[in-house]
Amino acid sequence: MYYYIFEPVKQSYQRKLQEKIKRLVLNLGISGEIVSSSPARTINDLVDIALTKGFTTVVCVGNDLFIKKVLSALLLKVDLSDSKIAFGIVPLDYKDSFFAKKLKYQTPEDACQCLRYRNLKSWDVGFINPSKFFLSPLTARTENQVTLKIILPDYELMSSFTKLTINTDLLV
Repeated sequence: MYYYIFEPVKQSYQRKLQEKIKRLVLNLGISGEIVSSSPARTINDLVDIALTKGFTTVVCVGNDLFIKKVLSALLLKVDLSDSKIAFGIVPLDYKDSFFAKKLKYQTPEDACQCLRYRNLKSWDVGFINPSKFFLSPLTARTENQVTLKIILPDYELMSSFTKLTINTDLLV
């Protein structure tokens, strides 16, 4: 069962695109409960409602920032690696969207077709602290060389770099 969390409409073109997506998911047979965040019902509240009602697929429809907020709220509530919950993404700004590029969506229709056929992809998630995370790999660049020292119980690691990539699937 699908639980769609739509970004609040800010501009008229977004309203038209959201209505098009709503019609598309209905026509594709993947309709479900559709909600939108507001000051009265925050993203955290909506994620709680989805989990309480037992939805197995939470779909976020919005721009990258909104998608990140919904994903963060969901990650704080459940361990997706042990959960039966799938997280779907329908980027509204698909031409400039990190998520659309990563998932190779050319249009919102592509995203809806992936939902229809349940094309699941997994991403590694690295946690910086309990409420901050990143999708792996994470790459950081600096103009000046930076030295990083990691101290572990059995050894120390020290390295200098201008580019650092952290990949959460590395095994030590």
